[in-house]
Amino acid sequence: MTSTAQLVMLGYDRPSLEAEMRSLLERYPIAGLLLHGNSLGAPEQVRSLTAEIQACAPRGLPFFIAVDQEGGRLQAWGPPHQEALPAAAEVGWQAESSGEMFEVTLAAMNVGRELAAAGINLNFAPVLDIHTRPENPVIGDRSFGTRPELVATVASAYVEGLQAAGVLACGKHFPGHGDTDLDSHLTMPVAGHDEERLHNVELLPFRAAIARGLEAMMTAHVLYPAWDADRPATLSPAIVRGVLREELGFPGVVFTDELSMGGLRDRHDLLDAGLLAIEAGGDVLLSTQEPDRQEELLEGLERARRDGDLSDERMRESVHRIVAVKQGWLVEA
Repeated sequence: MTSTAQLVMLGYDRPSLEAEMRSLLERYPIAGLLLHGNSLGAPEQVRSLTAEIQACAPRGLPFFIAVDQEGGRLQAWGPPHQEALPAAAEVGWQAESSGEMFEVTLAAMNVGRELAAAGINLNFAPVLDIHTRPENPVIGDRSFGTRPELVATVASAYVEGLQAAGVLACGKHFPGHGDTDLDSHLTMPVAGHDEERLHNVELLPFRAAIARGLEAMMTAHVLYPAWDADRPATLSPAIVRGVLREELGFPGVVFTDELSMGGLRDRHDLLDAGLLAIEAGGDVLLSTQEPDRQEELLEGLERARRDGDLSDERMRESVHRIVAVKQGWLVEA
């Protein structure tokens, strides 16, 4: 199946599958849904919702059903329905103190089992950013630590645990959001280090996680002038194709961060940002906000394909990767 809709992941925040979303899922074979808000209630309610969602999927091609389940201040599915998870910084500190990385793997495996039991098959975690700038307003304790070697080791153990439980891990925010002083939800941060520093520090956890079997990655809406002075990572062929694909050898699915975040919205409208991200080498466009614009994005991508602004070759490249990961992780033999 080849469809531009497979390049889009939408958000959903209702406790059951309402008629409008059901209709959209039946008409557009999208990549999947990110659950948040009221969609994440008691485990039995979430199981029922995910079953409803998957019943709308094309045969043999399930939806990604994702959450942001990092722990700490970003735990989408938490109390009173799930136990509060420690922040990544606490996990990293405990692992460094004890030297027992197996405990990290076991904890991540437990998180994965709870998600998988509810029908959630993708977690937008772990954070692979290094907390090297104390005034960073968006990463902070979402990072496993301040040293690249520690973050690489702990994050890789976390990836192993999640995926051992059957839940696909997605590392973020490539190629590193830890050394910025602005929040990309609001504006465009700049990471001004040279290539040597970026390779030796920022990229270390990403390289380690890829070696451990990570098959999904989320890009950052951050400028890295050493690689591309004009386009943030999400929209940069030099970074996505050059650094991630060619230098690090990443074969998996590349998700954008939310396209409506201020880091992109101030410069590009939704469709323009999406087309630039695909051109750069991204695979799945994350668009969880503004429900009335979700169908507009889907229609815009198909129109771009008809008009030649999105080539069939480029679309098939991403769809092939998406389908390969879905068949490897989500389809039972």
